[in-house]
Formats: sequence, structure tokens, C-alpha cells
Amino acid sequence: MSDLLIDEIKAWENNEAITILKECGLSESMNVLEFGCGMPHYTFPAAKIAGKSGIVYALDKNKKILNIVKNRMNEENVINIQPIQSNETKINKFDKSVQFIMFYDMFQSVGKGMNGRITENEKLFLEFHRILGVGDIFSFAVYSEMTSVQDYVNGPFTSKGEPKWLFISYEESFNEWYKFIPFIESCGFKLKNIVKNGGVHFDEIDCNLHLEKNKSIRFSDLERRDIYNFVKV
Repeated sequence: MSDLLIDEIKAWENNEAITILKECGLSESMNVLEFGCGMPHYTFPAAKIAGKSGIVYALDKNKKILNIVKNRMNEENVINIQPIQSNETKINKFDKSVQFIMFYDMFQSVGKGMNGRITENEKLFLEFHRILGVGDIFSFAVYSEMTSVQDYVNGPFTSKGEPKWLFISYEESFNEWYKFIPFIESCGFKLKNIVKNGGVHFDEIDCNLHLEKNKSIRFSDLERRDIYNFVKV
């Protein structure tokens, strides 16, 4: 990754990301759960907003990712982030008080197959509903990297009999297939506001495979999508 791209990412985290998260409803003293923090581009801006009286629970199943979070905390002297190794199967054990949940670029990572994704995300969103108080915020973003496998019984299949990966366009997945807004609202939430182009798809720079293919990529080249913010009702 070039020094220029690193500088662009830092500039985004220290400026635009803070503005975006505030528009989503995050404010000082809030406790935050970031489900699937990955490379912590949102974690540290959220911690700056939450301040000394708030905390960000950075949850990820990948221990290496959490070590990156811890190392950066030490480097930047940040004390209001708590890394937690967990996933969707363990979230029912989460018993911290939070007022804001970030769920960015994670829908396609929960569950297997179309039906599995719907079922497992529904369970997860109901857990988010349990964790949050009335009026608290569930912040959601999904990007064009929506891939899925069809039904494990009905196919389609590879020559080895394994389900084929199907690449689903953002528009199809959002508007026709998943219908995210009514789906999330059916789990006990109500859409509060939409932050236009607030979400940044970092996979192209955080994934080594993608970065090798896009060595000259700039921050301005990254995909931007809306962030949908819901309140618990």
C-alpha cells in the first residue's frame, strides 16, 4: 500500500468518518458495538466520538485482526476500545450495554446460501434488538460485493458437485432479493435516516489479493454506498 493511500485513509478516518458517524447518530458518551470490525477504519473514529465516557466494543472472529486493533490502540494511546473475539453464534453471550451498533459489509458473511443468510442474519438482528434500548441505533451498510451460493440442494453445482458462487448485483440484492429495509424493520427496528455515500468499501485495499490487482488504487476509487440507520422500536 502506497504512502499516499495510507495518508488518504488517515485523513478520511480523522475527518469525514467522524462527520459520517455523527450523521448516523453516534454521539459522545455512547457505548458502541462494531460487529465485524475488520481493519478498524470505523473503530477509531467511533472511539473519538464516544470519548472518555464511552467505549467501542470491536468484535471480530479473526484473532489477527484484533491484534492489529490492539497494536494500533497502543500506538495511538487509545483506551476506550475493547477488542472481543466472537462471531454471530456467540453474540447471545454479549451482555454489555450499548446504544449504537455498526454492521458494515457483513451481511454476506453471516450464514451460507441465500436461505441461510436470511435465517442467520435474522437471528443476529434479533440479538441486536435485544442488546439495544428503545430509540438506540442500528447502523447498516452493504456493498456491491454481494456473493451467494444458491440452495445447496437445488444448485447450480460445479463439476465436482459443489454449489457455484453467484455474483449478485447491488441493485438486485438490495431492491429485489433481500429487501433489506423491510427485513430489518421486521426485526423490531424503524428506518431513521440514510447517510448518502457514507459507507466506504475497504476490501479493495484491505484484502491483499485485491490490492495486488489494484496497486495504483486511490482512496477516491473505492466504492461508496449509503448507510441506513435504524432505531429500535
